[in-house]
Amino acid sequence: MLYPNARCGGPGTAGAPRARRFARHTISVIVLAALMLSGLALTSAGTAAAGPGASAAECLARSGVTKLGGTYSSQYKVASPGADRTFDARTATFTAYPFSSKYPFTLGSNNPGVRMCVVGGTVIGQQSRSLTWDQMKNQHDGDGLRMAGNDWYVADGLRVDNVEDGFAPRGTAGKYPMDGDGFVLRNAYMKYIRDDCVENDDIAGGLIEDSLFDGCNTGISERPTQGTPAWNHPAPPGETLTVDRVLLRLQAMPGPRGTNDPSVLGHGQLFKWSSVANKLVVRDSIFLVEKKPNGGDASFPSGTVAKNVTVVWLGGGSYPGKIPSGVKITTDRSVWDKARDHWLARHGCTSFTSCSKLHNPDPYGEPSPAPTTTSSPASSADPISSPAPVASPAVQKSFVATADATIRKGYPKKNYGKSVALALDSSPEGDSLLKFTVGDLGGKKVSAAWIVLWCTDGGPDGGGTFSMTGSSWSESTVTWANAPSMGAMVGTLGPVVAGKAYLVDVTSVVAGAGTYSFRASLESPKGARYASKESTTASQRPVLVVELV
Repeated sequence: MLYPNARCGGPGTAGAPRARRFARHTISVIVLAALMLSGLALTSAGTAAAGPGASAAECLARSGVTKLGGTYSSQYKVASPGADRTFDARTATFTAYPFSSKYPFTLGSNNPGVRMCVVGGTVIGQQSRSLTWDQMKNQHDGDGLRMAGNDWYVADGLRVDNVEDGFAPRGTAGKYPMDGDGFVLRNAYMKYIRDDCVENDDIAGGLIEDSLFDGCNTGISERPTQGTPAWNHPAPPGETLTVDRVLLRLQAMPGPRGTNDPSVLGHGQLFKWSSVANKLVVRDSIFLVEKKPNGGDASFPSGTVAKNVTVVWLGGGSYPGKIPSGVKITTDRSVWDKARDHWLARHGCTSFTSCSKLHNPDPYGEPSPAPTTTSSPASSADPISSPAPVASPAVQKSFVATADATIRKGYPKKNYGKSVALALDSSPEGDSLLKFTVGDLGGKKVSAAWIVLWCTDGGPDGGGTFSMTGSSWSESTVTWANAPSMGAMVGTLGPVVAGKAYLVDVTSVVAGAGTYSFRASLESPKGARYASKESTTASQRPVLVVELV
């Protein structure tokens, strides 16, 4: 087992400890490395302790274990974790993001955790999935797990869904660059990350291995904000960030950066790099790029060392970026799908929240061979062309509403089914109903679903969308008095503006083929209006979009 920042002279290691660190830090690395004969080191008291890059089992076997469990609806924070501590979060779910805290799971904000482990932990964002990149950045800029460490620190089996940034290794506030290097992120499972899956903007040397990032706006960031301390302390020669046996998909999401338009779908870059970043080492990994990155390209950083890396390109035409030797391009979507299925099976995952072997997966086996329908450039300076026509960026199907109607409490027996507008009001109270029939999906599973509504009259509150207890209602006869009752809330919209489309995430309801009904309501005195299926403009009619895998 190698210390993630040990200088071992080859591209497979994660780099040397930074020259800018204290001398005593470098000395401690040498001492620990000498003691690492069996993956265990000795503490000052002479007791067994997990060593650098420790496995989940090694982390859990030591004495300083803090057990976390249940649901944490407010922030869990340990500002000064101390040394040789493990946080066992295998049965813990963190739901504080973003309304209670933008940093739902935070360790080491005052003083770093020295030789610290986090095992498990599931972070699930509570905001609407239809927010744009700009809305997320301006309102909910935060991290699933923010972890400030020193000497070495490990996060094993972290799951994160629907947050702005997934994982953020950090130096300690006010003390950068005296700590922060030596992180390992292993067996991570993340999806629908609205900005960076890994935000490494303190430029920490480390290792990301055996992880599935199944939906990132941007893959990995090492671009700190200009003017911050990181800009004055670039990674020293020899320090690396190593990406090993990783699957990472860039997913087109509502309103990419700068558009603030949820009807536009797009994503960012694989690697958001800078002049102060680490040298990147990538091996035995597969990336999927759905389309040309918004405002940039899909290049690998200059100087990247790569071995047995495949990029699945689905955007059509030439691949939009430069790639190094060791990276191949394919247009075959099945390369990603098979690798993803293999990762989920190895980790015992039947769903995002149910992974029986997340911290102790089956052996990795041989890396998947590179597909034959690829081309590889002679050097990193040469852009690469796709050899064949490609599939669409994502498998999606759209279903226009089969019925919709406004219902009004003040007129409990009046039907408004033929109106060209769906009205939401709180005084006098008025709701709107929508019904969609999802047809045959060809054996595929629904991975995401959202309703697209075209606003015709805006307001400060776009309304909340609820499931309904039944779908037997008819557009021509439904009224306030006979409408099915309202179920659980599934999505909300903030302020809406006329002339724009808005997306309401309904993934929690739409499971496959069938009929689904929804009821929209609001509490704000100023109502909102949306085009109904009777709109004379076909493109403005309500649509249910499902994404399939």
